[in-house]
This record gives sequence, structure tokens and C-alpha cells, in this order.
Amino acid sequence: MIKNRQEIEPLIVLFLKGEASPEQAMAVSTWKNLSVENEHLFQEIEKVVGLTHNSKSFQSPEIAAAWDKVQDQLKEEGKVISIWRTQPFLRYAAAVLVIAALAIGGLWNNQDNTINKIADLPDETPEVLIPKESTILAANVLKSFTLQDQSKVQLDPGSELTIPADFNTNGRNLKLKGSGTFEVVHDEANPFIIEIENLKVIDVGTIFSLKTNLDTVKVLVVEGAVELRINDETLDVIAGDSAFYLISKQLLARYQQPKSRKKKVFKFDETPLSEVVTILGAFYERNIVVMDQEIANCKVSVTFKDEELATILDIIKELLNVKVVQNKDIIGIYGKDCL
Repeated sequence: MIKNRQEIEPLIVLFLKGEASPEQAMAVSTWKNLSVENEHLFQEIEKVVGLTHNSKSFQSPEIAAAWDKVQDQLKEEGKVISIWRTQPFLRYAAAVLVIAALAIGGLWNNQDNTINKIADLPDETPEVLIPKESTILAANVLKSFTLQDQSKVQLDPGSELTIPADFNTNGRNLKLKGSGTFEVVHDEANPFIIEIENLKVIDVGTIFSLKTNLDTVKVLVVEGAVELRINDETLDVIAGDSAFYLISKQLLARYQQPKSRKKKVFKFDETPLSEVVTILGAFYERNIVVMDQEIANCKVSVTFKDEELATILDIIKELLNVKVVQNKDIIGIYGKDCL
């Protein structure tokens, strides 16, 4: 309950500037309608914000109509107005009022220090909008949208995605609760990372989905690859494969291979690496390339039975002491010489 003028005046200023929370906006509206004196005080403060000397209050038809609409919404019993919807309009209205006052010839000087914070703005200074963290919620239906970096997101019902204020300028780190599918625009210099239940899912040029079900997060890679990271443990998952994260145990593991990839034995006996990657690429439908010719003829002698591609590549990497880099289009194998 608002008790005195000292409490209400700062709230009115926030209200007029479009910076009040829904609760604060409702409190101002309720207080203003309690008495004629309250209405008069509100109008006085409104004039200080929007007038120059003895000029009349700025009454753009568009702003007046929008203002009436907001007032009607605030008066609806029990209705909470989302800040996601109201804040852009209020900021726009406040910015128009300030610009109109500047054009007439300078802001009204008032002895109230709280209100004078508006008048202290230098001439022709636009309103500065401070970026804020935002959370997108998919209530009862799928919600699809595009992020600032042009990556596409589809949230499952009941899921939410938290986007930091500095997204795409200081990394691309997101927090997910629930489930969603992500089509990521790959950028080596600006990694795309989703944190879900302490698990970090790092994009390597990817389309992938995350599904949360009670104590389990399932990761399914549709295209490209992701790196899963929990504490000091990492796990690479490539297109067509999937893995799961057991939240309570903080356990990472791959799902069993799809049946279509079972019952296949690869037996390599002094086989050149270039031939090995051709065979593997054809079977797993991936573009695997030996990037350095110095290792193209390195001999591979090993047998793989019912193994997934990620495991095979890990073993080849250890056998030949080479580097395997996975991205959206190709899997590159790098090295300088054979062991």
C-alpha cells in the first residue's frame, strides 16, 4: 500500500518513462483513481515530464489512444500485463515525449530531484535502452523463432529458453529448461552453447534436439555434430547418432547404435588411411577427408565390429596420433607424419 507522496512520485516517473514493472504500473493506476487530489498530483508530474515551461501537455493522437488502451488493461480485475508486451510501447511513448520537449526548447526545471533526473539529459540525447536478459516460454504449443545470430529454435510446450543480454556480442550461451530443437548458424569464433541441467551442449555446425524426460536429457544430432560436456568429461555425438545424460548421476553415454548400422565388420589390414576414410564415409554417409597428404598413406590395421563412427574415429586418432575435426559439412583428419 502506497502511504505518502515520497513513495508514489518515483513510481509515477517510472510509469511515465515506461520503466515500471507490471506490479508498479498497477499500483500507480490504483492510487491515481483513489481521489481527485491523487489525479491532480499525477497530472502535475506528467506535465513536468512532458512540458516545456507553460506549454500544454503533448497529446499525440496515437499516444493518447495507446495510453487509454493500457489504462483499460490495468483496470481489468486480476489481469497481469506481460512486460514483454507493454514495455516497448511505454518506452516509445516516453522517448516521443522527451524528443517533443527538446524540440520546443528545453526541459522544465523542477525542484523535485527525482523528476529532475529526466531533465538532466543533454540536448538531442536519445533514450538509452539497456539490454536485459530475456526468457522465452512455450506455454501450451510449439514455439518457433529466430535468434539474433539467425539460428532457428523450436521450443516444445512447457519449455523455456533464457537468452542473456549480451547474446551474440559476448558469446552465444543459452539456458534451456525442457526440450527444444536448434538449427545453429556455425561460427568458429563465437561458439553456440546450450546449458541444460549442468550439461553443456556445444555446437559444431549442427541441427540437433534436446529432450528432457524426468531425470534424463536425450541428445539427438540430425546434422553435423555436437560436443557434450559435464565437469571434465566430454562426448562427441555426430549426425544420426544420439546420447543421453542422466541428471541425478551426471552420467553421459551414447545410445545403442541404430539397427541399420549393426552387423557390419570393418577389417583393415595395412590399409592406407585415405582408403579407410572412403569406406567409412560411404557407409556412414559422411564426408570424411584426409586434410594433410603427409598422412594419406599411413597404414591402418584394426578390426571394428558394430561400432559407431565416433568410436572408430577416436580409435584411429589414437592409433595414428592424428587430429579429427568434425563440423557441419566434413570430418577432417589432420597430421604431419605416421607413427
